[in-house]
Amino acid sequence: MLGTYNEAYVFKYGGITDRYYNGNKELVAIEYDADLITGPEVTYYPATLKRSSIVLSGEVRRTQLQIQVPSDFKIAELFRYTTPSFVVTVDIRHIRLSGYPQRYSTQVFWTGRVVSVEWGIVGATLLCENFYASIGGNKGARFYSFSCPHVLYGPMCKLNSENFKVEGFFIGCEGKTWNIGFNTPIDNGYFNGGFISFFDDSIMGYNLIRVGKSYGVSPTTNDFPYEQIVNLIQPSYHTPQSMQQVFLFPGCDHTLEMCKNKFNNLINFGGFPWIPPKNPFGSTSAIYW
Repeated sequence: MLGTYNEAYVFKYGGITDRYYNGNKELVAIEYDADLITGPEVTYYPATLKRSSIVLSGEVRRTQLQIQVPSDFKIAELFRYTTPSFVVTVDIRHIRLSGYPQRYSTQVFWTGRVVSVEWGIVGATLLCENFYASIGGNKGARFYSFSCPHVLYGPMCKLNSENFKVEGFFIGCEGKTWNIGFNTPIDNGYFNGGFISFFDDSIMGYNLIRVGKSYGVSPTTNDFPYEQIVNLIQPSYHTPQSMQQVFLFPGCDHTLEMCKNKFNNLINFGGFPWIPPKNPFGSTSAIYW
């Protein structure tokens, strides 16, 4: 049975809608709009989310909401390397059980957008501002820079991660340093900024972990002709079993050269590498590097 204060969170960005709530299994509910008109039945997925209190203030633009999420939360990952080029909105909804026959429904009571993300030792915090602050401020949704602001494999990048997945096998680890065996050669640094995935029995699903750097070493076992050292950005509380299958996905440094040569995705490159480094009026360029 859902408690009185259970809430649902709806995130929208780049034509994608993600729905979550604090629970332990999927929840199907009717989604009412702001005018209390019955909407469709949608599915909310379980997640560990906790928000700060909503404080009523005389200055609406100062009102900010914080949502604590796991470090690998999908929405937080959109802000991992840079602010995304699209707006990420968030609706917080109350969940209730009513009617006959009884059915779950949700109704929005707070709406805004995610402005940025703060990363902690454990987890991350989504910093959000309400809708009125979003439309009242002088803010642009597009950040111009030499490098590409799109999230790798995200909706603006348009790459399918499955097309770049590389099979490997877990050999062992020491802290954040993992040894992975391969049957084919891998270039040094190929997985820098990418991620590694493996089936985790403790959650009965795939665990996704960010990779910092990767480089080749001499094989420590005769089982695989090639081996790579993979340094994780954050330690993992769970590790694969010895010789368990893992999947690695290459990373991107968001430059024009890597977008073209590594991913052949130049048509979706979102940076502006030809911005003049010097302002024609005599000062340095005001564009983000």
